[in-house]
Amino acid sequence: MSNRPVFSRHELAALRRAQQRDQALECPRCGTPLEERAVPRPPAVSYVRRRTWYLCPECGRSAVLDG
Repeated sequence: MSNRPVFSRHELAALRRAQQRDQALECPRCGTPLEERAVPRPPAVSYVRRRTWYLCPECGRSAVLDG
């Protein structure tokens, strides 16, 4: 079991809504702007969604969202 802090289901839903509106994402827990990293597509897989990994540099929470 992981001891990493995680976003709640409601916090993830808020992040998805903000992403769909093309808003700058902030951590729903502490309000810090989230860092963004593209999740690379594996070349051996024919179909992979475009995903982005959002990380909070303040509280350490992260989320991978389809985009």
